[in-house]
Amino acid sequence: MIFFDRLERTGSTTIVNHLKFFLTVKGVGGNGLTDGLVEDLEEEGVQLVHGNNGVLKPTLGYKRDVDICFTFLRHPVEQVVSLFHFMNNHFTITVDEDIKRKSPGYHHNARVVKALLKLNNADRIQFLEELLQRKKYSSDFGTFVNQIIEDRRMYFRTSEEIAEYDFVGITEKMDESLQCLSGLLGILYKKPRVWYNCTFGSVEPYTEYIPVLEENLKEYIDAYNEAKGALR
Repeated sequence: MIFFDRLERTGSTTIVNHLKFFLTVKGVGGNGLTDGLVEDLEEEGVQLVHGNNGVLKPTLGYKRDVDICFTFLRHPVEQVVSLFHFMNNHFTITVDEDIKRKSPGYHHNARVVKALLKLNNADRIQFLEELLQRKKYSSDFGTFVNQIIEDRRMYFRTSEEIAEYDFVGITEKMDESLQCLSGLLGILYKKPRVWYNCTFGSVEPYTEYIPVLEENLKEYIDAYNEAKGALR
């Protein structure tokens, strides 16, 4: 079993779609990997599982159940700006009335809306509750920065944590990282035809906040630089 600890705004859609060409892939959410789930997934023929927001952090003890565990990192300052634009630009478009009643004003895109309509009520409510949790973040960037700093363990990894992974890719070196990951997994590397946009906004308008981010996210920036230097 292979696990992808999928962090927000690191190009994870590109990564998952690349791996789907070669592996049976499944995402998990909610309570993450509960006891016995790894065995159940293996019985289903799943080869790779991915999860967002630290669901699959190897420090939680799941590494003992897997063969390979990997993640991708992005420079934390750019990642915060991308998170801000992503979360604020994706809570605005009107959606199907049935969804609106459970999650006012939220949708990711038309494809996600259609997928939601196919879910049973319990799964839909669980999914929407997770989306609503994201909406707690402010549309004011200064407040948003403080909120992300408070929740930093959800979005970033320390040097001690990245040491537990079998591979750490770098978003800014996506092509090189996917080549290395493909070699580790023993699959053919096929350069994606579409690179999914994980930029969502320039850092330039928020330069006054960069010192605050660099001070509070220093250990994560150091971990990112370490992983970037080690990529081979």
